[in-house]
Amino acid sequence: MNLRYRLVGTALFVGAALFSGRQAAAQCGCGCPSYQIVNKVVYDQVPVTTYRLEYETIMEDQQVTTLRPEWTEEIRERRYTVAKPVTETATREERYIVRRPVYETEYREEAYDRVSYVTETEMRQQKYLVQRPVVETQMREQQYTVQRAVQETVMQQQAYTAYQPVTSYQTQLVDQGQYVTAYQPVTGRSHCCLRCIPGQCAVNPATGQSTYYRGGLRWVQQPAPTYMQPTSVYMPNIVQQQVATTSYQPITMTQQVPVTVNRLVDEVVTQQVPVSVQRMETTEETRDVQVSYQKPVTERIVNKVPVQTCRWEEQEQVRQVPY
Repeated sequence: MNLRYRLVGTALFVGAALFSGRQAAAQCGCGCPSYQIVNKVVYDQVPVTTYRLEYETIMEDQQVTTLRPEWTEEIRERRYTVAKPVTETATREERYIVRRPVYETEYREEAYDRVSYVTETEMRQQKYLVQRPVVETQMREQQYTVQRAVQETVMQQQAYTAYQPVTSYQTQLVDQGQYVTAYQPVTGRSHCCLRCIPGQCAVNPATGQSTYYRGGLRWVQQPAPTYMQPTSVYMPNIVQQQVATTSYQPITMTQQVPVTVNRLVDEVVTQQVPVSVQRMETTEETRDVQVSYQKPVTERIVNKVPVQTCRWEEQEQVRQVPY
């Protein structure tokens, strides 16, 4: 196909050249061929090689060196220092102060006044009032109240009791629990195993003294493992429920009722009544009265009272205290 395109392009180029040469020969007039270069654009299809990347996974066997730890056992000698207690008894001098009571007696004067009464008698003139009755007759106006019956009809409120239903709610506790699976820790059987125990000081239970024990392999009580065992446990669930209760409550109601009422009307009546009036007339009289009275006599008395006082004397003492 590329060859065909090239042949067509060449034929067009040659034809154009011949046509142009003829035109030039016709123009020249001498009969000699002349040529002219004409530029033409010719497209050729040329194969081009390009490259693209393709990825491919290739497995290769390679030798890898790994290290693993290997434990070996050996015996080493270790030196250590042990401090052993040495008990010594020494005595120190301790000084302390002792306070001792010292009692002293002193005399104090106490004076007070003693009052005594002396009875004396004398005659005194006493004036007194005497009331004597005097009777007189007087006319007085006396008023008294007379009640007359009057009948009336009035509306009176009368109370009666009616019963009304009342609904109340009470709280009731209901258990709606269920069985659930719970896990309980269970301890298995303990066993003894050999362990390396370092040297240490321990108390001998037989003698009660502290003894040093060398380190080494000994049988040690190994605690038992603990595992969880499932058990069925009832789990309560208290739920509050409202329970409706209907009861009849008494209610006091009132109504208007016509009632015939008999009432008494007060009426005041006045009349003249003779009254005997007794009045008292006061008269002053004199009489001799024997009067006894007590006269106070003051006497000064002085007493000596023993008073005991206590004071503390400090005394320094020395004692030997062993430690």
